[in-house]
Amino acid sequence: MEPGGVGEDELRAMQALSGSKSRTQEGKKRDKCQPQRAEQVDMRGQSRTSTAMGETKDLTTTTRSPAKAPAHHAEIQKVFDHARAHRSQLCTLARGVDAEQKHSSVQVFHTANPNPPPVGLARQVNSSSALLERWENWIKSPTRSVRQHHFILEQLLLPCLPCKPKTDIVFLKVHKSASSTVMNILFRFGEMHNLTFAFPIGGGNQLFYPRHFLARFVEGFSPSSPRRFNILCHHMRFLQPEVHKVVPSSAFYFSILRNPVKLMESSFAYYKGASAFSRVRSLEEFLRQPYHYYNPTDGDRHYARNLMTFDFGFNPDGEVSAERVKLMLKAIEASFDLLLISEYFDESMVLLKEMLCWDLDSVVSFPLNIRDSSTKSPLSDTVVEKIKEWNRLDWEIYTHFNRTFWERIDRDIGRERMQREVKALRERQGELARTCLQGMGSVAPKHIKDSSLKPLQHGSARILGYNLKQGLDKETERMCRRLVTPELQYSSALYKKQFAQNLPETQQPPQQGNAPQHRPEGTQN
Repeated sequence: MEPGGVGEDELRAMQALSGSKSRTQEGKKRDKCQPQRAEQVDMRGQSRTSTAMGETKDLTTTTRSPAKAPAHHAEIQKVFDHARAHRSQLCTLARGVDAEQKHSSVQVFHTANPNPPPVGLARQVNSSSALLERWENWIKSPTRSVRQHHFILEQLLLPCLPCKPKTDIVFLKVHKSASSTVMNILFRFGEMHNLTFAFPIGGGNQLFYPRHFLARFVEGFSPSSPRRFNILCHHMRFLQPEVHKVVPSSAFYFSILRNPVKLMESSFAYYKGASAFSRVRSLEEFLRQPYHYYNPTDGDRHYARNLMTFDFGFNPDGEVSAERVKLMLKAIEASFDLLLISEYFDESMVLLKEMLCWDLDSVVSFPLNIRDSSTKSPLSDTVVEKIKEWNRLDWEIYTHFNRTFWERIDRDIGRERMQREVKALRERQGELARTCLQGMGSVAPKHIKDSSLKPLQHGSARILGYNLKQGLDKETERMCRRLVTPELQYSSALYKKQFAQNLPETQQPPQQGNAPQHRPEGTQN
């Protein structure tokens, strides 16, 4: 077993628990255009299961006899091409009209059959792109009738119906990966919709990190009368069975990753006081003889190696074998609905918006906990390769989920629409900057005029902040302040609001962590 963590046997047990998804699939139903597994009835009246990858398996033992291609094959292909060409426009239009009008929009595409199947037969079971792929494959099958093809087409368009915004969320706040900015987004959404947060006991900013998460670390949780919270987003070392105890089974799980090369350069600057870094003058010096400074038994050693691996609950010093890497990736995929990439933050926010069924303003943000460029160090190619090798487990996680990130964009949104959405997001961010900020951007800590907006400073990093414009009306000032309030101050205010009835008027929740830990939240850069 690793010091203070899990060994291989426990890793396998965690994978099994994650794979079984104690948060049941019934509670994980997707809205809108998200992949999921759901049972349906096809046009032959047989029970079938559709998967997110477009595969379809009969649940009956009925066998099909070879048949000739449908008489209207060319007409079906025409309908399919029309649907593909207009899918994104239809989805955009569909969000602004009522259900009856959407039904009419769907009927427009049923030109090849005067008697299409009732809308009620179709269920929102897959993403539009996955359904397109499946329908395109099915159209080549000589065993499908025109009516069956229309049923598939109907499923293709129905996911564009309005979805219900998700309010039960688990965000694994990975260090040094723009996670403070994401947390601000969750804080704002939760505050505006009166949602509850799973706060650390006493109102700290970490859930007894670096220990594996336990439900009893959450303020207000009791095993005898378990309480469920809407949002869990404070720093923790992930352990899914325990997380499941404090959030609804339908909760949406996501996290964000960062290129391990940039992550380690940032970690060295911010956690310079960590045991592994305190005796070296530069990252290059550390990497020349890492084991001369790095001790796997140090309680803060994770800041110096495979930090993402550690945050996901695994051993950062584990063997880098194909089997172990595969096991880790499967465990993460089994537990999380979405992995974002900080290098593509705007694209990540568009994808998150789609998955959560939120509006644009809910995911617009100003970068928080960003580091002044003067404290960033350029890295030689040799150092870059050494970082990759030293953080090999992180590198395997990052490269895998960077690939699946773009695969999901291609499948669920498409590159052209993504470009339009990113443009709209950036334009809105620009509008808010012109409305809210003095100087349109971040400033050095010494230039921040409002002390309540000053971010925590630590290590050799110099963390930037913002100044709000003067003379804003009350509502606009409140909106702008939410966008730029640092994590510790925002978390403290929300804690006090949520547990106001339990706090004496003079008591202020602590701003630092409440368990053995090295440092609070890291920065993105």
